[in-house]
Amino acid sequence: MKKLVFLCSIMMLSLNMLAQINLHDGSWQCVLNEQFDEGESYWNWDTKRFLNTGDYSWKGYMATIIPKGEYEIYQFDNCRINTTDNTMHLVAYYDSACISRNNYYLPKWMQTAEGGKGYPASDGRLYFSGAMQYNKQHYVKNEEDRKFLYGYFEIRCKLPTHPGAFPAFWLQSSSDVVGKKYYEEIDIFEYSWWITSPSGPNRNTPGLGSKRCYTCGLYYNNTNNTYSDNSYARTYPLIPSKSSDLDEYHTYSCLWLPDRVVWYFDGKVMNEYYDRANIPHRPMALNVNYAIDRYYRHGGIPWTGPDEMVIDYIKVYQQKKPGRN
Repeated sequence: MKKLVFLCSIMMLSLNMLAQINLHDGSWQCVLNEQFDEGESYWNWDTKRFLNTGDYSWKGYMATIIPKGEYEIYQFDNCRINTTDNTMHLVAYYDSACISRNNYYLPKWMQTAEGGKGYPASDGRLYFSGAMQYNKQHYVKNEEDRKFLYGYFEIRCKLPTHPGAFPAFWLQSSSDVVGKKYYEEIDIFEYSWWITSPSGPNRNTPGLGSKRCYTCGLYYNNTNNTYSDNSYARTYPLIPSKSSDLDEYHTYSCLWLPDRVVWYFDGKVMNEYYDRANIPHRPMALNVNYAIDRYYRHGGIPWTGPDEMVIDYIKVYQQKKPGRN
């Protein structure tokens, strides 16, 4: 029995050592170190809604509503730089008077024919928020070459943690390959009261429904469908007891390699996955967004905000190719 316990301990130690990486051993290069210190004028989105930063660019989302009952309408101006402390704020709020304001970018299905203006339909979607995507510049002809293929991805941020808040940092790939549709996603983290609510789908998981629990995992779909609920490595980490709540600064990171995906919280391994058959192997775009989930009502009282996701930095490292300094 003691021998079995010893062997199990050795195996767990080996896996933990395998999960840890040294980003400063000379085999990795930093390809993104966004400190949000370029100044306020830099973050005034241009007409193309791209911000050039060398080989890569930020793109602000506009008028996006993701299916499955989310309630956000992303706006460029809801991605706001704070020059006092060089942070990015993704701001969300409820605007019941937006019909009369007519000063939002809205999806076509929300637009009226008169004057080309628009207004939200009467289904409660009156929440406006911010989201950004980072990839190679739009002038790269091959879309797949605009994205990341493997690497280490990290964000330091404060999360909104009220019911309805749905902030996330994630990778996404969706493409046609040999006539088949693929959808792949790696959630470096997601937080929402629905995910962590005692009355939600994971109510039997201890510790849910608090500011101390989030989720991470991935979707891998190798079928003809454009979207799949084939979720792998899905887990609901409870943060360490000595850590502050998720509405204070923490780092969330992920190592994505062909043979493994490892999730970290404040540098500690929180989740690991080693089944190569269900790990994405196609380039992905990096996203950060503050969504509003369908359970924006809590106790019969709708959340009206404003609130924000505050980002201190975003970093990406990739392994150097042989022969490259």
